[in-house]
Amino acid sequence: MKLAFSGKPLAVALAGSVLVAALAWACLTKPFAGALARLSYELPFAVRADIATSEVCLVTLDEKSALALQQPLDAPWDRRLHAELVRKLSAAGARAVLFDIVFDAPSSDPAVDAEFAAALKESGNVFLGGALRSAPGREVVEEQILAPTPVLRRAAAGWGLLAFRPVDPDFGVRRIFPGTEEVPSAAWRVAHKLGAAIPAKPEFPFPERWLNF
Repeated sequence: MKLAFSGKPLAVALAGSVLVAALAWACLTKPFAGALARLSYELPFAVRADIATSEVCLVTLDEKSALALQQPLDAPWDRRLHAELVRKLSAAGARAVLFDIVFDAPSSDPAVDAEFAAALKESGNVFLGGALRSAPGREVVEEQILAPTPVLRRAAAGWGLLAFRPVDPDFGVRRIFPGTEEVPSAAWRVAHKLGAAIPAKPEFPFPERWLNF
C-alpha cells in the first residue's frame, strides 16, 4: 500500500518548524527572552493541581505561637523550646529535622545551649543552617558565611546554607541554589542524608535546575 502526501501538509509542517526555530532563536537573543522563559515556567503551575507533601511537616514560629509560649516577637526564642521540639519530633519518628533558623550567636546562658546541643546529639538527625551575607565591593562581591556556633555545630548531624541567589529581576525563586563550593545548602545536606541520588557536595559548575514546587 502506498501513502500519498499532498504538498500542503508538508508546507504547513515546514512552516511550523521554521516558526518554532525562529521563536527559539528569539528567546535566546532578544530582551523578552527572560520574561518568556519565566512565563513558560509558571503557566503549568497555574493549571496543575496541588501536590500533596504528606512526608513533610512544617513547624512555624509565628506570632500566635510566640504569644502562647510567652516568647518575644523581636528577639530569639528560648532554645530550650527548640530542644523540647527536637525530642518530640524524634519520638514521633521524624527521619530528619531541619531548622530554618541561624544559630550563629550563643545564648546568654551557656546551660541553655548545652541542653539544646544534648537534644541534637541524642536525635542524631537534626540539621542546622548558616547564613550567607553578601557585601558588594568596588570590583567584586564579598561573601561571608555565618555558621552555627561550634557547640551546636558539633552536636548536629550536619549544617548547610539557608540561602538562595535570585537571578530573575522580580527576585522570584525558580532555580535550585546548591550552596557554595565550600558549604552546600542545608536542603542539599538533608536530601543526601535521606538517600537522594546526589553526591555529598554539589559539583561545580552546577547545571541549572528549576524547582518543581
